[in-house]
This record gives sequence, structure tokens and C-alpha cells, in this order.
Amino acid sequence: MFTTCILLAAGAASRMKTDKLSLPYKGQRLFDCALAPFVDSPLIDEIIVVVNPGFRLPVEASKCRAVVNADYLDGLGASLRTGVAAAASEADIFLVALADMPELTEEILTTIIEAFRRSDKQILVPVYQQRNGHPVVFAQSCKEKLLKLEGDVGARTLIRDHPELVEYFPTEHRAVVFDIDTPEDIELGRKSED
Repeated sequence: MFTTCILLAAGAASRMKTDKLSLPYKGQRLFDCALAPFVDSPLIDEIIVVVNPGFRLPVEASKCRAVVNADYLDGLGASLRTGVAAAASEADIFLVALADMPELTEEILTTIIEAFRRSDKQILVPVYQQRNGHPVVFAQSCKEKLLKLEGDVGARTLIRDHPELVEYFPTEHRAVVFDIDTPEDIELGRKSED
């Protein structure tokens, strides 16, 4: 099955008040930490990095290309639409991820993708301690709905309005809910190394 990762990197980082994706995190840039497991995963065929017009980090990894979301101020819905529209026509699975989640691993991604492949549902949401996380997986049958998303809540309305399509997949990995929004989050990540 052809799997496209849509990595959302077009946010304005308003809470961080700086270009957070270029900040150092565990010896690398935050963006590189977040991107690496998707590049390393043999289950992912292409990675669409959705960026804003001012994005300055190079996207040079294999199977990876950047697309600009000119409407990034409209929020996650616009970024998701941009990523889905840019995906390969043969994409069977859309794996939607955030570029500020640096603790995901290839093993976690494998677990989530394989759980989706076993599921009879069209959407899979990883859950850690009753919190919905990322990446969220969508079947190709959701493509038209994803292309109609609006606002800054991403696909949450799609998930909420179509519970019959959704499998909630419990995981013990905090990484599916840990993202970097504030300087305190970076410090929390450093402490997790200790």
C-alpha cells in the first residue's frame, strides 16, 4: 500500500515567538528530529512537508518534498488540504503528522501503520492516557473529506462528525502527544534524556 506522510510545518509558532523548528533539540534541529523517523520508515513511500512561504529550513531528505501553503494563516485545515492535494495519485494511506513532535520513532510509526492496516476503519487515532495524538492515519476513501477541511482544528471535526469511521488505538508512547509549543517543552524534552 502506498503511504504518504503529510508533515505539517506551516504553523506560525505564535506561542514560541520564534522559528521553533530551527531550535536545537537533543543535538539536532527540532525539525530534523521530527522528520527523521518518517524518512527512516520503510513503510512510508513519500513525505510531503507542508510549509509556510517564509520557511527557511532545507528539506533535502530522500522521498521528501516541500510544498508551500500560501494560506497558512487560515490554520491546519488549509495545510492539510495542501498536503493531500500534493500527494501522489496512488496514495492509499495518508499519515498526518506534526513537525514539532520530536520524540516519535520509526518503531512507533510501524506500530501505528500496521494497526491501521489490520483495522476495518478508515481513520486511526493513537491515544496516550486518554489524549488523542499524532500521527493520525486516513484511508484514501477520506481524501475528498480532507480536501474540504477548513479552520484551525485540522481533521478534528472530521473525526468528531464520523465516529463510525474511527478506531482509537491505545499506546504507551508519550511521543504521540508530546509536541514543542513553548521553551518549557524543550526543557521537558531535555529532562527526559536524564
